[in-house]
Amino acid sequence: MRGGKSARSHAATERCRDLPCSASSRAADRLAQARSRVTRVPYFGFQYTCRARFATSEVADDMLQSGFALGGKRIHASVLFSDIRGFTALVESQGPEETIDLLNTYYILMFDAIGGHGGVVNQMIGDGLMALFGAPLPLDDCAGSAVAAGHGMCRGIDLQVKLCHILRAA
Repeated sequence: MRGGKSARSHAATERCRDLPCSASSRAADRLAQARSRVTRVPYFGFQYTCRARFATSEVADDMLQSGFALGGKRIHASVLFSDIRGFTALVESQGPEETIDLLNTYYILMFDAIGGHGGVVNQMIGDGLMALFGAPLPLDDCAGSAVAAGHGMCRGIDLQVKLCHILRAA
């Protein structure tokens, strides 16, 4: 274990063992377990696991062809942000079950509209979302696709509102 990460890791393990508490042995054990897992999984296996877990099949295929590298590249892309106007006031007036139903329906409609125009939802926070068009895979007209997805999202919400009115009237 001379030089490099292995020696640093070993030194960190030894420092953990020198701590004057029972937590030090637990920390040292966890570090040793983590190190043994890392050495058992080949780097390519790690890449494969990441692709399968965090990327769409198209992105995974592109990564297999172009390689798995951190860094980046300049691309032409569009970003779409969306949230529900008045969401906080709305959820304050309803129960948690209704809020979850609302968000589930909202996200189904939004994901369909975004995915239907070549976009990928990148982040979801509460009632908000961020979608990318032209990244990670290129689109010929990423701005046009984002606008078309936005129109589709509005149509989906309009249909949902009409359906709610019909169900309430029944």
